[in-house]
Amino acid sequence: MPIYIPFRQSIFPASFFRCKYRSQTELICRRLEGEFLDYKNAIPRKNPITVIADTKALIESIDRVSVVISDKLKSPVRCVFDHDKLMLSARTGNGEARDVCYLSGDGGGLEIGFNNRYLMEALRYAPADSVKIELNTGVSPAIIVPVDGEENFLYMVLPVRLKSAE
Repeated sequence: MPIYIPFRQSIFPASFFRCKYRSQTELICRRLEGEFLDYKNAIPRKNPITVIADTKALIESIDRVSVVISDKLKSPVRCVFDHDKLMLSARTGNGEARDVCYLSGDGGGLEIGFNNRYLMEALRYAPADSVKIELNTGVSPAIIVPVDGEENFLYMVLPVRLKSAE
């Protein structure tokens, strides 16, 4: 059940706001002012590698590989983007998991690691049946965008450094 808090500015200075809910709960917050990062310039736009993946199939593959990953035994999901396929793997003390997800495009053998939860959440909230994943190097972010402009979204997932190939 959502709680609606009416907004009323009080006697605090102009940079503060005060909200009350049924005279029991009081929320006081401060408005931040200043120069913020121009996030549009922080998003890499010239990515030479582009692959197209079925969102549901990719989520299922990441989910299968994530079985061995836990909060105590964290390990990145190792992704190898090859010609028309993505090979995913993870290794922890619980064991090792591998899976293949078919996609369209050539990843040129790019190997990159991701936190499984961050990658999964970006894909889960993407409101499209298929997504375009733009990549550059193993240490640069992956950009997830719609394939044909069917929806309007952009997700940037930062990579995790991988240990040497095992």
